[in-house]
Amino acid sequence: MHDKVLMKLEHKPEPGYPTAFWVTLGVAVAYLVTIFVLTAS
Repeated sequence: MHDKVLMKLEHKPEPGYPTAFWVTLGVAVAYLVTIFVLTAS
């Protein structure tokens, strides 16, 4: 049971792509939100 869960966590359909995409998206959103907050206040 536990080994199967670990295998699922380690398995990545497209290595590197999803993580890099979400990190980039997160940084972009955080940047835009910061700019918006600074200009709004």
